[in-house]
Amino acid sequence: MAQMEVNVRLKELRKSCKLTQEQMAKYLDVDQTLITKFENGTRAMSVTMIDQICSLFGCTFGNTPTKKVERLLEKLEK
Repeated sequence: MAQMEVNVRLKELRKSCKLTQEQMAKYLDVDQTLITKFENGTRAMSVTMIDQICSLFGCTFGNTPTKKVERLLEKLEK
């Protein structure tokens, strides 16, 4: 998958799960600006980061997210 496709898919997944960049960054233990750079395509994701993001959404970039995101949101709101 090309970089452009990955960053667009990442943003779509995050928004479809109603996650903010800040919430996603907190889960991944990174700065929110890194999420912005990923979504803008100005920074490439490492294989490790892609794996962590897939774990967050409970999917691959070709699939749709699962209930795991809902559970994550509940934890972040506490």
